[in-house]
Amino acid sequence: MGPRVDSLSNYQVTAGQQIYAYGAGFAGATRVTVGDAEATHVFSADDVTILFTLPDQPGGSTNWVVVTGADGSTSPCVGDAQLVTYLDGVIDPPRGALRLDSVTPSPIVAGRPNDYWLVGSGLSDAGVVMVGGQACDFETHDDARLIMRVPAFHHDSSQPTVEVKVHDQQTSATLAVPCVTEADATPPAGPPWVGHLDPEELPATGGRLVVHGGSLSDVTAVDVGGIDATIEEIHDDQVVISLGSLAGYEHQHLPVTAITPRGGTPYVETAKLHVRGD
Repeated sequence: MGPRVDSLSNYQVTAGQQIYAYGAGFAGATRVTVGDAEATHVFSADDVTILFTLPDQPGGSTNWVVVTGADGSTSPCVGDAQLVTYLDGVIDPPRGALRLDSVTPSPIVAGRPNDYWLVGSGLSDAGVVMVGGQACDFETHDDARLIMRVPAFHHDSSQPTVEVKVHDQQTSATLAVPCVTEADATPPAGPPWVGHLDPEELPATGGRLVVHGGSLSDVTAVDVGGIDATIEEIHDDQVVISLGSLAGYEHQHLPVTAITPRGGTPYVETAKLHVRGD
């Protein structure tokens, strides 16, 4: 199915302004025309949203917005929902207080370089943009939006968010944004495996255990020496579990197996939990 524009974020516009088109079939689209002119800075956030910067057109003119899809097909011009009217003169709103509202697309994928739109206020005066403590190149488009060029930074997969921080000349603002590792964002490519445990031992009263390995994102159960563990978190590179009483297993080394629909993880000497006798 080709692209379709259902609505626009603004209908009275000026050249150089950024607006959103909402509809369907936008995945992979890189071209938007307004009347007979090409829009710039086209960014397809997902299949239903596309952002672009309006080209020059005469003040007072009304123009069709047309999206060209990845397959070369174009959105139809069938009603007022696809029309923008250019105002006479340029609107230059005052800079707002620095504030961060959202990031698109979401979540941020750590380990994979990508561009993200940061939306908020006061961004026209941004001097430094950081993601997870790492400085990013960025391009400010207006007071409410900028593009962050996020490099392949490292992120602890057990943490569900990463901090985005923006500094201007006087202050700073932060935003916690959902974040996954590249491994969590990519379907498992091989059989599951367990590498090591953290900690390597627990008391007989039980406790919390992190099982490190790979291709673990579809784990359904974890077996510790025949004892079923309670799964708290699942990531491609680790599974967090909790164990109840291990009474009767003191001074033993219990093998740990992660179970997936593709089978259990193979035996590894380092993946044996020692139960202390204290």
